[in-house]
Amino acid sequence: MGPRNERRFDPDVLDSFVASGVSDTPDLRAPTISGLSGAMKESEADLAARHICLFVGRHEVRWEAFRPFFLKHFYAGKPTIYIHSASTRKEMMDRVRDEGLDPHEVIRRGLLTLIPAHDAYLKNATFTPEFMVAFMRLQIIRKRADNHPSHLLCGEMDWFFTNAPGVDSMHEYETALNDLLVEHPQRRSYASTISPGLPASMS
Repeated sequence: MGPRNERRFDPDVLDSFVASGVSDTPDLRAPTISGLSGAMKESEADLAARHICLFVGRHEVRWEAFRPFFLKHFYAGKPTIYIHSASTRKEMMDRVRDEGLDPHEVIRRGLLTLIPAHDAYLKNATFTPEFMVAFMRLQIIRKRADNHPSHLLCGEMDWFFTNAPGVDSMHEYETALNDLLVEHPQRRSYASTISPGLPASMS
Protein backbone atom coordinates (compact mmCIF):
# COMPACT_ATOMS: atom_id res chain seq x y z
CA MET A 1 0.00 0.00 0.00
CA GLY A 2 1.17 3.54 -0.66
CA PRO A 3 4.20 4.87 -2.52
CA ARG A 4 6.56 2.75 -0.41
CA ASN A 5 4.66 -0.47 -1.24
CA GLU A 6 4.20 -1.28 2.44
CA ARG A 7 2.27 -4.34 3.59
CA ARG A 8 -0.44 -4.14 6.23
CA PHE A 9 -1.83 -7.02 8.25
CA ASP A 10 -4.82 -7.49 10.55
CA PRO A 11 -3.33 -7.85 14.10
CA ASP A 12 -5.98 -10.44 15.03
CA VAL A 13 -4.96 -12.61 12.07
CA LEU A 14 -1.28 -12.33 12.98
CA ASP A 15 -1.98 -13.17 16.64
CA SER A 16 -3.92 -16.25 15.55
CA PHE A 17 -1.12 -17.31 13.20
CA VAL A 18 1.57 -16.92 15.86
CA ALA A 19 -0.49 -18.83 18.44
CA SER A 20 -0.99 -21.73 16.04
CA GLY A 21 2.75 -22.29 15.58
CA VAL A 22 4.07 -22.13 19.15
CA SER A 23 5.57 -25.27 20.67
CA ASP A 24 6.03 -25.71 24.43
CA THR A 25 8.49 -28.58 24.05
CA PRO A 26 11.21 -27.64 21.54
CA ASP A 27 13.89 -30.22 20.70
CA LEU A 28 17.13 -28.41 21.51
CA ARG A 29 19.21 -30.96 19.62
CA ALA A 30 17.24 -30.36 16.45
CA PRO A 31 15.62 -26.96 16.94
CA THR A 32 12.87 -25.94 14.58
CA ILE A 33 11.68 -22.51 13.51
CA SER A 34 8.17 -21.83 14.77
CA GLY A 35 5.72 -18.96 14.81
CA LEU A 36 6.19 -16.19 12.28
CA SER A 37 9.34 -17.70 10.84
CA GLY A 38 7.72 -21.11 10.35
CA ALA A 39 6.04 -19.89 7.19
CA MET A 40 9.47 -19.63 5.58
CA LYS A 41 10.97 -22.90 6.81
CA GLU A 42 9.82 -25.13 3.97
CA SER A 43 11.33 -22.93 1.28
CA GLU A 44 14.63 -22.37 3.07
CA ALA A 45 16.51 -24.95 1.01
CA ASP A 46 15.53 -23.15 -2.18
CA LEU A 47 16.58 -19.70 -1.05
CA ALA A 48 20.03 -18.21 -1.54
CA ALA A 49 19.30 -15.58 1.09
CA ARG A 50 16.49 -14.65 3.47
CA HIS A 51 15.66 -11.32 5.03
CA ILE A 52 13.22 -11.69 7.91
CA CYS A 53 11.82 -9.01 10.17
CA LEU A 54 10.18 -10.02 13.46
CA PHE A 55 8.02 -7.60 15.45
CA VAL A 56 7.78 -8.30 19.18
CA GLY A 57 5.75 -6.36 21.72
CA ARG A 58 7.75 -7.02 24.90
CA HIS A 59 11.44 -7.22 25.64
CA GLU A 60 11.18 -10.67 27.23
CA VAL A 61 9.72 -12.05 23.96
CA ARG A 62 12.82 -10.99 22.04
CA TRP A 63 14.95 -14.02 22.90
CA GLU A 64 12.11 -16.47 22.21
CA ALA A 65 11.72 -14.94 18.74
CA PHE A 66 15.46 -15.14 18.04
CA ARG A 67 16.24 -18.41 19.86
CA PRO A 68 15.13 -20.92 17.17
CA PHE A 69 17.25 -19.16 14.55
CA PHE A 70 20.33 -19.12 16.79
CA LEU A 71 20.03 -22.76 17.91
CA LYS A 72 19.39 -23.97 14.37
CA HIS A 73 22.57 -22.29 13.17
CA PHE A 74 24.62 -23.23 16.25
CA TYR A 75 23.90 -26.96 16.04
CA ALA A 76 24.68 -26.85 12.31
CA GLY A 77 28.05 -25.28 13.09
CA LYS A 78 27.03 -22.00 11.44
CA PRO A 79 27.93 -18.69 13.11
CA THR A 80 25.62 -15.91 14.24
CA ILE A 81 26.44 -12.21 14.31
CA TYR A 82 24.10 -10.39 16.69
CA ILE A 83 23.88 -6.61 17.01
CA HIS A 84 22.35 -5.84 20.40
CA SER A 85 20.70 -2.64 21.51
CA ALA A 86 18.02 -3.00 24.20
CA SER A 87 19.60 -6.32 25.17
CA THR A 88 22.95 -6.07 26.91
CA ARG A 89 25.96 -8.26 26.18
CA LYS A 90 25.59 -9.85 29.62
CA GLU A 91 21.91 -10.59 28.99
CA MET A 92 22.69 -12.30 25.67
CA MET A 93 25.44 -14.38 27.25
CA ASP A 94 23.12 -15.36 30.11
CA ARG A 95 20.51 -16.47 27.56
CA VAL A 96 23.09 -18.65 25.81
CA ARG A 97 24.14 -20.09 29.16
CA ASP A 98 20.49 -20.91 29.95
CA GLU A 99 20.52 -23.14 26.85
CA GLY A 100 23.21 -25.27 28.51
CA LEU A 101 26.02 -23.72 26.46
CA ASP A 102 29.18 -21.99 27.60
CA PRO A 103 28.85 -18.52 26.02
CA HIS A 104 32.59 -17.84 26.22
CA GLU A 105 33.32 -21.09 24.34
CA VAL A 106 30.59 -20.37 21.79
CA ILE A 107 32.15 -16.96 21.15
CA ARG A 108 35.68 -18.40 21.08
CA ARG A 109 34.60 -20.89 18.38
CA GLY A 110 33.29 -18.01 16.30
CA LEU A 111 29.70 -19.27 16.44
CA LEU A 112 28.45 -16.09 18.12
CA THR A 113 29.66 -12.53 17.68
CA LEU A 114 28.04 -9.83 19.82
CA ILE A 115 28.25 -6.24 18.58
CA PRO A 116 26.70 -3.22 20.36
CA ALA A 117 24.44 -1.03 18.23
CA HIS A 118 26.64 2.02 18.84
CA ASP A 119 29.41 0.22 16.92
CA ALA A 120 27.08 -0.61 14.03
CA TYR A 121 23.65 0.92 13.40
CA LEU A 122 24.33 4.04 15.43
CA LYS A 123 28.00 4.62 14.74
CA ASN A 124 28.69 8.24 15.68
CA ALA A 125 25.12 8.38 17.07
CA THR A 126 23.75 8.49 13.50
CA PHE A 127 22.12 5.87 11.27
CA THR A 128 23.68 5.87 7.79
CA PRO A 129 22.41 3.30 5.24
CA GLU A 130 25.66 3.37 3.23
CA PHE A 131 27.75 2.68 6.34
CA MET A 132 25.50 -0.15 7.53
CA VAL A 133 25.48 -1.88 4.14
CA ALA A 134 29.27 -1.65 4.06
CA PHE A 135 29.37 -2.92 7.65
CA MET A 136 27.19 -5.93 6.80
CA ARG A 137 29.23 -6.64 3.68
CA LEU A 138 32.38 -6.69 5.80
CA GLN A 139 30.81 -9.20 8.23
CA ILE A 140 29.88 -11.46 5.31
CA ILE A 141 33.37 -11.25 3.81
CA ARG A 142 35.01 -12.01 7.16
CA LYS A 143 32.84 -15.07 7.76
CA ARG A 144 33.54 -16.29 4.25
CA ALA A 145 37.27 -15.88 4.90
CA ASP A 146 36.80 -18.03 8.02
CA ASN A 147 35.21 -20.71 5.80
CA HIS A 148 31.64 -19.95 6.91
CA PRO A 149 29.66 -19.24 3.72
CA SER A 150 26.39 -19.79 5.61
CA HIS A 151 25.59 -17.72 8.69
CA LEU A 152 22.99 -15.60 10.46
CA LEU A 153 23.08 -11.83 10.78
CA CYS A 154 20.65 -10.42 13.32
CA GLY A 155 20.13 -6.99 14.80
CA GLU A 156 17.90 -5.27 17.33
CA MET A 157 16.25 -2.13 15.96
CA ASP A 158 14.20 -0.62 18.77
CA TRP A 159 16.45 2.44 18.42
CA PHE A 160 14.44 3.20 15.26
CA PHE A 161 11.72 4.65 17.49
CA THR A 162 14.09 7.15 19.14
CA ASN A 163 14.20 9.52 16.17
CA ALA A 164 17.98 9.22 15.99
CA PRO A 165 19.49 11.11 13.05
CA GLY A 166 19.10 9.15 9.81
CA VAL A 167 16.30 6.77 10.85
CA ASP A 168 14.06 8.22 8.15
CA SER A 169 16.29 6.45 5.61
CA MET A 170 15.47 2.98 7.01
CA HIS A 171 13.52 1.94 3.89
CA GLU A 172 16.54 2.79 1.76
CA TYR A 173 18.71 0.59 3.98
CA GLU A 174 16.32 -2.38 3.92
CA THR A 175 16.22 -2.24 0.12
CA ALA A 176 20.00 -2.03 -0.12
CA LEU A 177 20.33 -4.93 2.33
CA ASN A 178 18.18 -7.10 0.06
CA ASP A 179 20.50 -6.22 -2.82
CA LEU A 180 23.52 -7.13 -0.68
CA LEU A 181 22.12 -10.59 0.08
CA VAL A 182 21.62 -11.15 -3.64
CA GLU A 183 25.17 -9.91 -4.26
CA HIS A 184 26.48 -12.60 -1.89
CA PRO A 185 24.24 -15.59 -2.68
CA GLN A 186 25.76 -18.15 -0.31
CA ARG A 187 23.18 -19.43 2.11
CA ARG A 188 22.72 -16.92 4.91
CA SER A 189 19.88 -15.26 6.74
CA TYR A 190 19.31 -11.76 8.00
CA ALA A 191 16.78 -11.54 10.81
CA SER A 192 15.84 -8.26 12.42
CA THR A 193 13.69 -7.80 15.50
CA ILE A 194 11.76 -4.61 16.09
CA SER A 195 10.13 -3.91 19.42
CA PRO A 196 7.72 -0.98 19.35
CA GLY A 197 7.44 0.86 22.63
CA LEU A 198 10.86 -0.10 23.97
CA PRO A 199 13.24 2.67 24.99
CA ALA A 200 16.22 3.60 22.85
CA SER A 201 18.89 1.13 23.28
CA MET A 202 16.77 -3.94 19.24
CA SER A 203 16.73 -4.93 14.67
